[in-house]
Amino acid sequence: MIQAQRSRVNQKLYHARLLLDQADQNADPLVAPAWQQACVDSACWALEQVRVAMLRELAALYRLDVARADDLDELVRLAAQRDQHLPEVALWREAQQPEGVWGRLSRQLAQLQAVPVGEGKALGDWMPEAASSSSFSSLGESTGAENLLPLTQIDDPVTGMRQLLQDIKSFIDQLRAFQWED
Repeated sequence: MIQAQRSRVNQKLYHARLLLDQADQNADPLVAPAWQQACVDSACWALEQVRVAMLRELAALYRLDVARADDLDELVRLAAQRDQHLPEVALWREAQQPEGVWGRLSRQLAQLQAVPVGEGKALGDWMPEAASSSSFSSLGESTGAENLLPLTQIDDPVTGMRQLLQDIKSFIDQLRAFQWED
């Protein structure tokens, strides 16, 4: 079971790398930015799957219910039910901090899911009168997305996502090495 979960983590890391490798493959300048963004977004979701798969790998390592281990708090609850202590939890919580790998991934996912903010035009300014309603908010109103920190200090999204992928790989290697130290 542990090997199956480990393979899943490695498979999703591979998928993210392939997607990022494909980001620069479209030579058509008209389509290249959209293609690049699609590849970066897909790689981001693949890395989210890495996060869940790694939690499940830990669950398998400690013989916990793998299917329920989709977030750290649930993994800790499952371990507590069996009076187990997971030493990896401290490392994981550190990685969830804003500058940690999972914190950076969470910010990137939040940016993907944020509602785009327009140039201050209200919906009623461009919609027919019948469709305009006070229930619609102004596109210029804040959604909170502007308060999200950038993924990295790098402006190129592909380079930034590649760096995050490398950092996640390093974190996983650290977690796996941690398991053998005890």
